[in-house]
Amino acid sequence: MYRMVVIDDEKVERDGITRFIDWEQYDIRIVGDAWNGKEGAELIRREAPDIILTDIKMPIMDGIEMIRQEGKNFPDSVFVVLSGYGDYEYTSQAMLLGVKYYILKPCDEESLVKVLSQVKREIDTKRRERLFENEQYDNDVKRLLPRAKVQFFKSALSNKYLPREELDFYRKFCSLEGGKLMLLVFRGDPSEQGLSAFVVENIFEELMNSDEIIMKTELESDVVFLLRTKNTTKIQSVSLKVVDQFRKIFGMDLNFALVKDGSLEDVCRMYEVARGRLGKAAQKLRQIIGQADLAGTWPVKNLDELLFNCHTAWVLFQMEQMTVQEMAEGFLMLLTRKYGGDERYQALRKCGTERELFEQVISLAREKSGLQPAEGEKRLERILMLIYEYLGDRRLSMQWLAKEVLYMNEDYLGRLFKINMKRRIPEYLNSLRMETAKQMLNYNRECPLEMLAYHTGYSEDGQYFLKVFKKHFGCTLSEYREKI
Repeated sequence: MYRMVVIDDEKVERDGITRFIDWEQYDIRIVGDAWNGKEGAELIRREAPDIILTDIKMPIMDGIEMIRQEGKNFPDSVFVVLSGYGDYEYTSQAMLLGVKYYILKPCDEESLVKVLSQVKREIDTKRRERLFENEQYDNDVKRLLPRAKVQFFKSALSNKYLPREELDFYRKFCSLEGGKLMLLVFRGDPSEQGLSAFVVENIFEELMNSDEIIMKTELESDVVFLLRTKNTTKIQSVSLKVVDQFRKIFGMDLNFALVKDGSLEDVCRMYEVARGRLGKAAQKLRQIIGQADLAGTWPVKNLDELLFNCHTAWVLFQMEQMTVQEMAEGFLMLLTRKYGGDERYQALRKCGTERELFEQVISLAREKSGLQPAEGEKRLERILMLIYEYLGDRRLSMQWLAKEVLYMNEDYLGRLFKINMKRRIPEYLNSLRMETAKQMLNYNRECPLEMLAYHTGYSEDGQYFLKVFKKHFGCTLSEYREKI
């Protein structure tokens, strides 16, 4: 049995976890609970649990300070953090302290069990490694300790001709006989190498099954994972989440490249391919613009058309994992092709966030298209801009937009929109999301369902997306692919 303590100042949340879940069926036993960090620290010292499930914001002593104190005293215990929306500052501090597992509040049994199953695998791995250290194994087995494994991976990434004996040794130990491998490379800002690498590793490992990650290491501004899985779509989906979370925490961009169907001997070649993909952004941007005929979709008749065309380019750039700087170059190319050169386009290169870039592109394109809004249209323009900004967010609805973003009466928002756009907001959102999916499929007919759902604001299992898609287009997604 794995021993767990629960620390949370909300009694309802704490009782729901400790009293209303049959933990024995998951091989977990609750050995205590506490309502603040100070009591939690005393509980940890008394029980020495395997798993510590804790809130971050608590009275007397918060979760961060408790983790800082007791993480040093109990290195074999695994902390799992309960966090709410907007706790990014606390979350980033927890990451710096080595915490890898997070659960969003309010949580249910399914989400708890999913994360804790990963935690149990990590605990099992630590126990096996402890056996390696305590027993008298020969020198070859000692080389499999984590530090040596990282060094081997670094050598494999940079050297095509590693000794056969060494390759055979790691292939056998990692059970790689006959299986195809994937190499995933994340590239961040070189000036933030150490912090970036640490956070990327933590987020990715939290989202993946530990047995799917064979090896990992850092090289310059790259974080590299060797993976054992056939599910390319899952890796792409997880990687997009890593990019999204990284941007929320640090406000910086992250790019990634995935190379599949290799072996341990192919690691160096696969890394060269990944680096090549990451270094060919300009060529890829020209390919996207030409293949999707993005410049041919302009000129436009109104602001709605302009926003849709800019958003289409935006989504296609995101599909190819472009950074903000790379997307700025893409829009500069696009504006130049459509309207000719203009020194003001250079301002796009100075944009530091996606929102700033999108607003700058719209401003320039609107002026070039002669679509300056009248005084009475400015509020509608703001609404449309926000709709496009949050289109990929599952929270986006008329109710959420009115209450959480615009801070206006929901009925008033609905009337204002219908008078100006001749459509109700729910109908408009539905159509906009489906037309965005259409543009993605026209660009890449094999675009994975998870990616279509991700960029159009639906749950990643895609089931509801499929229902809406069929209703909107009158055919299934598979049938639509065949028509393209």
